[in-house]
Amino acid sequence: MSVDIETYASELNAYVWHVFNDRGLYKPKEEVHIKGYVRLLKVKGEAKLPTYAHGTIDYTIYDPHGQQLQQPKVELNNYGAFDIKFTLPDNVNLGKVVCLYLLLSPSLAFIYRTNPASFHLTYICK
Repeated sequence: MSVDIETYASELNAYVWHVFNDRGLYKPKEEVHIKGYVRLLKVKGEAKLPTYAHGTIDYTIYDPHGQQLQQPKVELNNYGAFDIKFTLPDNVNLGKVVCLYLLLSPSLAFIYRTNPASFHLTYICK
């Protein structure tokens, strides 16, 4: 995802995400760690300045065949960061796992989809 920092060129406020994990390959029954930071770029005068995002992230994790593995929530801390930990089941389908993130802020909802194994992040605005 790219966000133009010029105030005249894009949305007034935009959320920017950086999501990563400790490694790109996991075996069944291993613990997965996904961390990330969310910033809200707010227009102040002639620039967009990053501020810490606040809210709750609903996330859903799917295996390669579309079966849901996890669907909990995580709160952003005071610095707009989150830490997700879960253990893969013994019978998990092998292949790429898809994570869908939904940030619930007081007035807006933003959906992001990523594949932790290849670190791609796609921006989808709902």
